[in-house]
Amino acid sequence: MRTAREDTVARDIGSAMPKKPVATPRAKRTRRTPDQARKHILDAAVRTFARNGPAAVGLKEVAEAAGVSHALITHYFETYDGLVGAAVTEAMTELRARLIERLLAIPNPTPEAVVTLYMDTALEPSYGRLVSWAFFSDHEGSASYADLLVPDMKLIAAATEYMLGTRIKPRPTRRQAEALLVSVWALVIGYVAGQNFFWRALGRKPGPSRDKDLREAVIAITRGMLR
Repeated sequence: MRTAREDTVARDIGSAMPKKPVATPRAKRTRRTPDQARKHILDAAVRTFARNGPAAVGLKEVAEAAGVSHALITHYFETYDGLVGAAVTEAMTELRARLIERLLAIPNPTPEAVVTLYMDTALEPSYGRLVSWAFFSDHEGSASYADLLVPDMKLIAAATEYMLGTRIKPRPTRRQAEALLVSVWALVIGYVAGQNFFWRALGRKPGPSRDKDLREAVIAITRGMLR
């Protein structure tokens, strides 16, 4: 049987011995199906492109944002243009789905309510900015990103015509409905692309209060169009 002194010495020796490092359990790698992996990359691309603009972003930045390898992106999208085209299509599809869902849910669909909805949807940071970029990105010899928006724009036009034709009195003509859609979207897309320049050039700070001013101006124009 050991004495108390021997127990103390044993403890001192034990405390002086180098400790074995405690193994840190590895974080489990998330396993995704091919469809999930493609969607994960696409979501990261939409966020990254919307924040910086596709012209200022490469596959490397998208890979870092998604936490995947450069090779995995090229596996699913092949080229940079393929990734940008898929991101533009994804952004427009999401914007269209949100817009139509909200459009049909408006309890009192006045022209003012419809215009406000258009603007609120287009000004959403990710989707509206990327769609706006696609309209202004085409130049000779490039892929036509704007052409990718046509199918969804036709669906938005159909939903707008249905809303104006069945739930607003007096019923606007087809010509008025189309003119309203084109004028509002042209204005909104231009505003999304140039709002920072325009307001700052006038010595104003861009922000929600300026967006509100623009909504009121567009609503006044809309009232005049539908008289």
